[in-house]
Amino acid sequence: MQPSDYLRRCQVLPHYVRFFVTGKVVRDWAIGREVTAVYPYDSDLKLVDIKQEPELHSLLLFHRDVLAGTVSFGGRSKVEEGEAWYAYYRFVNEKYVPPYRLTYAFIGTHNHFAFPNASCFAFNRSAPVLLLKRQDQREPYLWLAGILNTNVVELCLEQLCYNRGAGSDPIRDRLERGTAQLEIIPIPTDPIKEDLRNTRMLVLAQEIIGLVDQLPTLSIRKLFEKPDEAYHAWNSTLDGYVPLHPDLSSPFTTARELRAARDSLIALREDIRGRMVFLQEEMDWLAYEMYGLLKGKAPMAKDYLSQREYEAARLALGQRPLEVAGKGYKPPSLPDALKPLTEARIAVIEANPDIALLEDPLYKRRWIPPDYEKGFRKAAEWWLAEKLEWVLEQHGQPVSLREWARIMSRDERVNTVLEVLTATPMFDLEKELLKVIQANAVPNRTEHYLKAAGLRKLYARQASGTTPQYRRSDLSDGTAWKLRRKLNIPRERFIHYAELDHTSRGVDAPDSGGPWFGWAGWDAAGRADGLAFLLDRANRAGWELRWRQCGLRAALRDLLPELTELPEADGLEFEGIAGMCGISLETDCYCWAYREGIARGEPGVPKVDAEVLGVRVVVAEQKRERRRGKSGRQADQLELDLG
Repeated sequence: MQPSDYLRRCQVLPHYVRFFVTGKVVRDWAIGREVTAVYPYDSDLKLVDIKQEPELHSLLLFHRDVLAGTVSFGGRSKVEEGEAWYAYYRFVNEKYVPPYRLTYAFIGTHNHFAFPNASCFAFNRSAPVLLLKRQDQREPYLWLAGILNTNVVELCLEQLCYNRGAGSDPIRDRLERGTAQLEIIPIPTDPIKEDLRNTRMLVLAQEIIGLVDQLPTLSIRKLFEKPDEAYHAWNSTLDGYVPLHPDLSSPFTTARELRAARDSLIALREDIRGRMVFLQEEMDWLAYEMYGLLKGKAPMAKDYLSQREYEAARLALGQRPLEVAGKGYKPPSLPDALKPLTEARIAVIEANPDIALLEDPLYKRRWIPPDYEKGFRKAAEWWLAEKLEWVLEQHGQPVSLREWARIMSRDERVNTVLEVLTATPMFDLEKELLKVIQANAVPNRTEHYLKAAGLRKLYARQASGTTPQYRRSDLSDGTAWKLRRKLNIPRERFIHYAELDHTSRGVDAPDSGGPWFGWAGWDAAGRADGLAFLLDRANRAGWELRWRQCGLRAALRDLLPELTELPEADGLEFEGIAGMCGISLETDCYCWAYREGIARGEPGVPKVDAEVLGVRVVVAEQKRERRRGKSGRQADQLELDLG
């Protein structure tokens, strides 16, 4: 499970990327498309030979210990079972062969079943797949999706499934909806049987699935897409990609156009949402009749509305019968056309205790309102990160924040987005871009984001060859933890060269143009070239003390073993660069001395202040010194000739 931009930097071909489905993204008939995963299978569902795909092989090789160590029943690993180390664990071809299937959230407060209408998904165990015997017929799947999403089925599941969140508030209970429980749920009739109620349920399910299929075209990220801009060409080749909804305008150029497009998108989504709430109510009341919970016919919308009124019918939260009757959300004003239908249903609720039990927030779908403001900001920051990364990749070498902002300022669409985000045309460009950059950057040196415990785990890996698992307490940098998580996977877009960040140090240093950053997609040769560029710039800026260049020199030294694997011509070139910088594997380095001390359980280097070793360490040290009233100690250390 990886973000698509990380797989793009690893140069994975788009047809090996699929949207990753977990139970958390299956909600209200829809499937979210926020996360992707590597899918090492061809169109015939056969495992590919990754040795024939160098980029894919390089990526998966980084995770080999974890992938190969997956343990099956009996304590045997995949390799011991005779499977390829990079194959999906317990990969079931039957889930992907049929043209149709259902999936659902294994754990949740309510029943969420969805009909994946595309072959662009990879399913996690928290999103099980349901297959019917009639696998080549679409209608039975739609009909069953309609039945399984009703509150009658939710009531049944509440009685059958294990409750993982039992407590004083039943509304927060989370159930494990296993396949064994689904198999014994009573189904009112055969979906193939010609019956008026079956036909109605199928028609309702078809309409709601058609609405769900429009939602990907109304993703807020779509507002920012523009052909031939940044990474749009790669993103648009992913399986399951859909263009912007046809009712929305062409790519924005001004703040007014962006605001208008945002408002139109929200209006379209709310219209679809209102229609889905209305259709779900129809399904719930039709299910009461199909399960024999009513003595007569259920009050259905088509019995109270004209065809035109039926097609225009929408419901907001608070307008459903149970809410008008006093349960759940506070009721807003109800459209006049829907009042007779609502009154008829309320009368049934009051007269029938079985329906009164079902018409309760505990069993009815919640339809939690989306936070459009948060979603817009998140989408805008994603687009800005894409633009920033594209510019940095094209730049080809490390760049200062000042120069980066100067390049970005030439793009009117960037200025437009920032104007809308900040609600003013008088924004500080560097400040706003730095927020996006810092949310996607990790320091160049491990000492700058790993604490002593984390460094010891890193060195243990280098010694044993096994992949350690980190904790949040092992990292001093919150952004690094958010991006890399427990396996320390380098998912960041940018490298932060904290050694050149004069603004973060309490010392006098030449102004380097602000923080410096590199592209995380560079290979070893590209990183070495960037470090040589920065060392040359540090020398030109007059940073003569060796401690000012210590981290850069150590980073270049770390790359030397990888550079020896380059073609001979490139290897000689970078050996020459390292030689000009005075660096070899035998070069003394305070960063390396610090590492070795950590590995021995002796943090620190004798007579060397923390200032030498990392920006984040020195900031904390300075605060401690100020509290102790010993602020002069830092200046004394800076006068030492550490060479």
